[in-house]
Amino acid sequence: NRKATAKAFLLRVSAYQVSFFQRYKEYASSLSELGLLPNENLTAHYNFQLSKVNEPSGIDGYSIKATPINSDESQVLWLDHLGQTSLNWND
Repeated sequence: NRKATAKAFLLRVSAYQVSFFQRYKEYASSLSELGLLPNENLTAHYNFQLSKVNEPSGIDGYSIKATPINSDESQVLWLDHLGQTSLNWND
């Protein structure tokens, strides 16, 4: 299942971000900075984007997004530093 594989990758990125933050006291701004890239099967079906965000409190955060290729916006999966997910995460 492609969606399950994409979600597993997003969770893996999140785990890598925790380690990165513990080491450098900030979140990585790219997948390559984490040393983590999706495999060819995933990149054939999804585009991945890692973004750093700033909370209103001034605390750093991140969001990782998986956008299906040739699909509508409602199919986008995302996960952030607070553990919040896209509405379709549990579909």
